Amino acid sequence: MLTDTLFFVKTILSKPLSVWAIAIVFYWVSLFPARFGADTNSLILLMEKDESTAHWTALYFRIFQGITLDGQAIWLGSFICISLLAISLENLIRAISRDKRIMARLRIVIACSPFFGVFGMTLDHQLFTTVGFLNCLAFSISRKVELSPTNFERAKELRNVWLGFSFFFLQMTFQGMLISAVFAFMFFKKSRAIIVSSLVLVFSLTAASVLQVSTTRTEVSAAVSDLRMVPLLGDIKCVVQHPKVDLTPSEMGTLNKLGGLDKWREPKSCIVADNAFFALHVSSKYQTEIAKTWLSLSSRYPQLVLVAHLQRSSMALPPPFFRGQPNMIPTNDLEPAGTDLSVELHQWSEIFKTSIDNENMKIDRPKIAKLLEPLPLLIAFFFNQNSEFWGWGGLWLLLAALTLILRRREFSSAKEFQSLIPLVTLSLFLFIMSPASACRYVMPQILFGLVLTTEYLLRKLQSLSNKT
Repeated sequence: MLTDTLFFVKTILSKPLSVWAIAIVFYWVSLFPARFGADTNSLILLMEKDESTAHWTALYFRIFQGITLDGQAIWLGSFICISLLAISLENLIRAISRDKRIMARLRIVIACSPFFGVFGMTLDHQLFTTVGFLNCLAFSISRKVELSPTNFERAKELRNVWLGFSFFFLQMTFQGMLISAVFAFMFFKKSRAIIVSSLVLVFSLTAASVLQVSTTRTEVSAAVSDLRMVPLLGDIKCVVQHPKVDLTPSEMGTLNKLGGLDKWREPKSCIVADNAFFALHVSSKYQTEIAKTWLSLSSRYPQLVLVAHLQRSSMALPPPFFRGQPNMIPTNDLEPAGTDLSVELHQWSEIFKTSIDNENMKIDRPKIAKLLEPLPLLIAFFFNQNSEFWGWGGLWLLLAALTLILRRREFSSAKEFQSLIPLVTLSLFLFIMSPASACRYVMPQILFGLVLTTEYLLRKLQSLSNKT
């Protein structure tokens, strides 16, 4: 009887669809209806008022509206999101691994981890970009759609459709639009890549009007035109607040128009551009003055501007020349635990969003969800409490590069190194434009590095066991 049971379990776990289905059902039920923060809750509140916003791209608003049935079925949206993530991870696993036994073990490890389950239940536009990113990375390695049977006659058509969806998912974040252009030049001939990139650019400029999504300021979102100024405003705030910085009369005049010199002088951390958000409401009127002020200050105090960018993009920059983002939980064990924080000890951005920032949805949850919820949240906690390691995309980028070198020495093609191009591009984009050092921006780097290094370790362990 025991032998039959073990055989049945082994058979189930050897089937990709069974593994992902079990993982999806468990995480979807235990974290029902989803996990999301204030940004996503803002979208829900806007839909309740029959309003819209292109704050997080117009496309994402319409897609979010569609998969959640106008915000009334959050559970449906989370189910779609975690299913899409499962497909992209399976595609990546099959592209990386050639051994069916290693593939099966790797699949179980990833499917059981919060990197799939908890992140997959997060209703965030970064998840869609991650799905598209991973799909394109898988194709850059294998140059085929591994999800289709080998004898599938229309594999090429399926590949094109899946690539199309991947490029579509990338458009739901601003960094994803740039990354899709990078992939276009990797996958297509120059002429076609230029056409694809041009279409992406045109779409990014016209999406709000085409999709009829508002770009005006509302009670819960800022104007998209203002958001383009955020990196500059963050740099200016970091420079001006330094006590030994001297300002010209022209600079002081501009700063007074943007909220008053006292606010600019108030000492704040440079790691988040949000500390300059007080100037957002009028920044669109003074874009030229802001640019001139930024150029003037940057030429005189380049170190302060550089430090601001290094801090805001620290999660994307690799060691040993850079350090990662702050830890979610304070790491000084010699001081009382979180004296100035809430009981959750949350001092910085987490890897996995574990809360539901909507009071009504917190209350109206099935009993089985409340019963199962502690297990995935406990697992996520152990990763979150060391987020400076697990959420450091730059570190995982470095580990991925080292693993690719080791794979090259064994069997892989040199073309695998091309997968680093979009990952490095992501780091460069975030260095220039990132508003804060948040782990969710680098989830493609984390997941790619995690899958790649785990596959390599599992393969080495199997090799050692075979020798003994």
